[in-house]
Amino acid sequence: MGRVGLGRLYEACGFPEPTKGSMAAAFDANPRLRQDLTPFLSKASHPQLVEVIADRNKRVSLRLSDRTAVDLSYCIDVQQALGVDNRMGVPGSLHRISAMRNRQGDIYGLTYRVGRHLPGVALLLADLLSSMKASLRGELGAERPQSLLLLGRPGTGKTTLLRDIARLMSLPPSEGGLGLAVIIVDTSNEIAGDAEECHPCIGRARRMMVARREEQAGVLVQAVQNHNPDVVVVDEIGTAKEVAAARTICERGVLLVGTAHGSSLAGLLRNPELRPLLGGLAAVTLGDAEAKASNAGHKTRFERAGAATFVTLLELQAKNTWRLHLDVEQSVDTLLAHGNNSALPDSSSSSSSSMAANPRSQVNMQVRSRDASGRMVVQT
Repeated sequence: MGRVGLGRLYEACGFPEPTKGSMAAAFDANPRLRQDLTPFLSKASHPQLVEVIADRNKRVSLRLSDRTAVDLSYCIDVQQALGVDNRMGVPGSLHRISAMRNRQGDIYGLTYRVGRHLPGVALLLADLLSSMKASLRGELGAERPQSLLLLGRPGTGKTTLLRDIARLMSLPPSEGGLGLAVIIVDTSNEIAGDAEECHPCIGRARRMMVARREEQAGVLVQAVQNHNPDVVVVDEIGTAKEVAAARTICERGVLLVGTAHGSSLAGLLRNPELRPLLGGLAAVTLGDAEAKASNAGHKTRFERAGAATFVTLLELQAKNTWRLHLDVEQSVDTLLAHGNNSALPDSSSSSSSSMAANPRSQVNMQVRSRDASGRMVVQT
């Protein structure tokens, strides 16, 4: 098994400063690896490259979009240092490098994540984005703006979709956009690229960098206090502080578009740190007769505790197949009313399957996808 050195990555991560916005450009110091990556990098390629996995003394592995892997015949050196969050971007591109460290703090593995800009991917939500703008202007009679949460597992395209939403919302109407003032809170510089000059994929949006991951909540609030946005965009809401910051933004009349990890609305309800985004849960004790009549004999029933932070939620289920909840509060109430929810906070409960059962009973839900010709298909 041969060994190929990557050289330097700004003297930090193992490969030279790229001058082109492609993953292949990041490996100019390594012609052999560059040659192996090239077949999976063009827009016409199928499958496409998703990640490059490089661990010390192990062969390089390429993870592809069809969930297969290609193992190369050599390994690479992974001896340099990254930032405190173990991530860095490749300036001039949307790619990300993440590190694994041993107990002494030395790097023994790297994951090179391919970031892509897919112009027009958010057009599947064009009507929703227009409705969000109307809610911001008070044209729909809503009490608060129609903020949007994107929910999906890692690798389902949440960040890619987020970039194009920021682009469409920020471009002026003359360029096919909505003409809104958009601020992106960009932790790890993953949305708009790892350089002070933002990647053009975000249109006219402005970007606030976040020095440390734990500072994201504070920067979210600063975005509203200091920069007068119509829309705040953020990737990966994941802590109680960030949940509170998200609520603060929405309560101040600003649209929020964010993402969170999860597979479904029901799964998010079972996450104690994130379920306040959906209004939270309150336990109600029932009398014997009511429990038998309405709750399968269970004495405790869970109900939504308050208003949801996000009005609308989009579950990214597969490529170009999304489940859209037009009214999060109605979806949560329906879900709680139709499941054995007495054990809901326990993620190991057998009721979890019944919670997700019969999603089409939610009258405000749509499934949006594209057919083979690229046309939008909406199922209700």
